[in-house]
Amino acid sequence: MGDMRRAQSNLDKLIKKWLGKDALRDDDGAYVFPMESTVAFASLADWGDGDIVLNIFAPVLHQLRPTEALYRYVATESFVFGNLRVDEDDPNDVTLMFSCRLLANDLDVSELKIGVTCVAGIADRLDNELQPRFGGKRTDQLD
Repeated sequence: MGDMRRAQSNLDKLIKKWLGKDALRDDDGAYVFPMESTVAFASLADWGDGDIVLNIFAPVLHQLRPTEALYRYVATESFVFGNLRVDEDDPNDVTLMFSCRLLANDLDVSELKIGVTCVAGIADRLDNELQPRFGGKRTDQLD
């Protein structure tokens, strides 16, 4: 648990250095980074053997119908950095997410900034490209 506390403290400092203020946190404790038409989230997780990872993710589209075409796109599309996944909390109303994972043990501010801005930037680009194809709503279109 000491490694997690150290990583959490380091992440808090890095965010403050990057943003010039403390980050917003959601009810689950994830860091929240509003950007353009989406929002990126980041949370730490114990990866085992003393490794801590930073999971960064951003919704691309919400309230999607789970179609074969959507799942085929997710399964076959590849990215240099990060990946797509479908969040199926409700199997009839799914959310398309873009995410990446960074080793957080010795994370620095440039790695944090690049990770968050890349994930949010790709999600922001994909929501405009994929909404006409698959439907759903962008984050900024939710009530």
